[in-house]
Amino acid sequence: MSTLAAAQALAEGLDFDALSVKYNDLQILYETSEKQQEALRNEIQRVRSELQAALARASEQELQKQNVIIQYETSTLNERKLSDQLATIASDLTSFKGKKRKQASFIFF
Repeated sequence: MSTLAAAQALAEGLDFDALSVKYNDLQILYETSEKQQEALRNEIQRVRSELQAALARASEQELQKQNVIIQYETSTLNERKLSDQLATIASDLTSFKGKKRKQASFIFF
């Protein structure tokens, strides 16, 4: 508190010591408030960074999940195609063996 302010406080019958203590308390509160605001800003920035990193990881995991789904669907489709081809080959082989037997039976009779 300035000398002029102290003189005015005394002139008005105010207790200079009480005003000084109050002023000092308010100054401490103000400085503490500034420090807390800075700490809060830092905490907000830290949380924001963690959130961005978590979102990036989630996006990467979603992309990996989609790739696994595509690979599974492709694998399933290929498996069906191979199964169909195997069934066709088995059918052709059975048909071929049947024709060979008929030809062989005609030869022996």
